[in-house]
Amino acid sequence: MKLEQNQRYFTVALYALCTIVLSGILLAIFTNFDTALGAIRTFVGVLSPVWRGAILAYLLNPIMLLYENKMLRKLKLKSVTPKQKSRLRGLTVFLTAATTLLLIGLLMRFVVPQVLAGVTAIAVRLNADGINLYFDNIVKFFADRFGETSTFAMTTKDFLDSARGSVLDFWNNMASKIDLSILTSDTGKKILGGVFGAVSSVLDFVVAFVIAINMLLSKEILQMQFKKIFYAFLKKDIVVRAFEILSKTNLIFRKYMVAILLDACIVGSITFIGCTILGVKYALLVGVMVGVTNIIPFFGPFIGGIPSALLILAQSPLLALYFVIFMLIVQQVDGNIFVPLIQGDATGLPAVWVLASVVIGGGVFGFWGLVCAVPVSAVLYMLFKETAENRLRKRNLPVDSVDYAEGAPHIDEEF
Repeated sequence: MKLEQNQRYFTVALYALCTIVLSGILLAIFTNFDTALGAIRTFVGVLSPVWRGAILAYLLNPIMLLYENKMLRKLKLKSVTPKQKSRLRGLTVFLTAATTLLLIGLLMRFVVPQVLAGVTAIAVRLNADGINLYFDNIVKFFADRFGETSTFAMTTKDFLDSARGSVLDFWNNMASKIDLSILTSDTGKKILGGVFGAVSSVLDFVVAFVIAINMLLSKEILQMQFKKIFYAFLKKDIVVRAFEILSKTNLIFRKYMVAILLDACIVGSITFIGCTILGVKYALLVGVMVGVTNIIPFFGPFIGGIPSALLILAQSPLLALYFVIFMLIVQQVDGNIFVPLIQGDATGLPAVWVLASVVIGGGVFGFWGLVCAVPVSAVLYMLFKETAENRLRKRNLPVDSVDYAEGAPHIDEEF
């Protein structure tokens, strides 16, 4: 007996089989969640050099394009042959790699030793005697300025003595826990683990850097291969829309990242120069702290400025006051001149959503959430805005928000 193939029933059976298999996989994952999570972490760990290399290639791509555009203008070439393109790409990738390694070398040679020296000096003083000396210097400052027996100096001394007691209690509590953890652990193994961790991090960076260089060399080929895969398994309309979204996402991230890094370098440099002029002992450490934390919108100036002010306060309360005034001026200049000039409307995200995204991103994902919250939110905002406006157009409704303000003419909705 010959069975006739029914395409409809075959498709239904195939979908049913896929559903059963997928349900089985999900059930196995939920019943063995810890094992599945461990397997996922292992898989992500194995692929970590690849995605780190991809991120590094994305960050280095603007430098490569800058060299490429400058060379094309210098050679006065509007179009190049594939062979010329390959040679030009090799040269620009080499220059990009050399620039990156040069910056890392300068950082390791000049910045890192001074920052480590500052951190070490602070750590050495971070004990009960150092805390007492810290408060004694502040009390002495107010006593010298206002008189030891003045009401203001005595009130300040009482307040600082109370604060000193709280700080010492907190420090003694933390120190006892730290000592206990050291006594109940194998210190040698921890030190050895730290050394191996540092070596492993360096090796991971080297591998990621090599992968990034190869990705930059083969950028166009990788793009074509990904497009080929997408067109092979997805509908054309979906692929076109997906690459349109990716293009806009890339534009938002590139503009935002370049802008905040440039702004952080400017603010950090100005802070370092100002602190050097004021005579701050750890001017470079303060400049690096303020510059790095300035990457974080809204809260960055406070995250970097407050610890810096406390650090300078140990050197001189009056100098700390000058630093706070100086930082307020720098932040005003940065917010009103540098940010609009450098960033402009890089994200198109309203200020209230910027604040909300930073709070949520930092609370959920920590430091990287603070850094990446704004561009990610800008992409989501763009997609939601486009979707909402398209739906309004289909209903013959205006898309401008002003038309929905209180007192605006009545809108006849057609459902």
